[in-house]
Amino acid sequence: MKKLLTAIILLSAFWVTAIAQNIGIGTLSPTGNLEIKSPGLSAIKISAASNMDTTRLTFSNRDEFIGTDMSLTFLHEQGLFFSSKSMFPYMNSDSILFMTPRGFVGINTISPVERLDVNGRVRSNGLMIRDNNLLELGVGLEKQEDNGKIGLNVFGDDNTLSIVGGGTALDGSDRKIKFWADSAAVFTGRGSFLKNVGIGVEPTANMLTIAAGHGSLLSLRNTNSLNTGVIAAMAFGGNNYTTGIIRTVGNSSSNARMAFVTGYSFTGGASNLQERLTIANNGNVGVNNTNPQATLDIGGTMRFTGVNSPAFRITLRGNMMYNGTGPAAVIDSVNGTVVRIDHPLCNNDPNAIIIVRPLGLTATTMASRYDASNGFWYITPDMPYKYNTRPANYRMCIDNVPFCINNIHQNFLFVISSEVLNKDEDQWNLLVLKN
Repeated sequence: MKKLLTAIILLSAFWVTAIAQNIGIGTLSPTGNLEIKSPGLSAIKISAASNMDTTRLTFSNRDEFIGTDMSLTFLHEQGLFFSSKSMFPYMNSDSILFMTPRGFVGINTISPVERLDVNGRVRSNGLMIRDNNLLELGVGLEKQEDNGKIGLNVFGDDNTLSIVGGGTALDGSDRKIKFWADSAAVFTGRGSFLKNVGIGVEPTANMLTIAAGHGSLLSLRNTNSLNTGVIAAMAFGGNNYTTGIIRTVGNSSSNARMAFVTGYSFTGGASNLQERLTIANNGNVGVNNTNPQATLDIGGTMRFTGVNSPAFRITLRGNMMYNGTGPAAVIDSVNGTVVRIDHPLCNNDPNAIIIVRPLGLTATTMASRYDASNGFWYITPDMPYKYNTRPANYRMCIDNVPFCINNIHQNFLFVISSEVLNKDEDQWNLLVLKN
């Protein structure tokens, strides 16, 4: 009896109660198979005899032959394993979760180096990053320190979401970011690129390079329907001004013109620029004329300059030929009435059109003739001359007349005048046109 009373006192002291197979510690009404309740800290402790021993808690849902086991295993001083099989509780693929004594947690890895280290894919309907606001991809790969990171208000940029590409160069020169979409990658809002950009090609020395295997490389469009005044444009200039614009301008709901606009817009904006060159919908070209009515319609004067210019001036001084040195050629003739034109636009071209205009009041009126025997054009005094009201268009030399018509070449007549050309005085303006 004394032993029984002692046992009852001991059980009461530990508040252990067994009711209908439920066991309670610190409670008289356990609601589970085992319930531990304490006013302070409730704990279950599984201890090993040595720090090199292993302790394990196994959860089993099986009979003698089939079922599933889960276990928590503390392997001496390495860490705590959460395993899907009690028979193989750690150090293999069944070790689902691992916690080190330092508090690092690994999923499918027993060597976590961060607070959470996942060896595998993560599926989530949301991810919140706090504190340093930095997400790093490719941890452990050989890469430049800042590569493969996404961060908010990091890298010295406030109010900025930064995406740093991947690469291995220590200076970051090989970092790359690729946007891939089978349909379209849509960017909304404003943006800027501070380095060279390539579309369809690697960036080149140009700020923007576009490459494609077809002819449509760049399209500029206005979202408004084509109508009078509807514009699609590309502007050129500096930070504070525009110096030129290439644009299409709607003439009506069915056609538009291509316009080249230049000027200076430091004050007043692009409206200060003027449309200088116009290509109409029908192909007519206008210079200072926005509504050209001919293939070339010039609203102003026209001037030709440069080496071998089609418009030039001949002064009778040097060799009797145009020497192609510029718009004011020098020609020499001591005696004679024929001046050869040696110009690449008309040489060997009998269909060229040459307009000759005497300069000043002293120059002799001249006409242009082509010599098929050598392929050169010449300027000669106006012909045919008339003698006794008849055209002198045949070989004819008459005494006591002021001129002689001499059929020197087969295709034309040289008129040898008794009044030779005046050296250092006679000048002509010429214009060579192609037929």
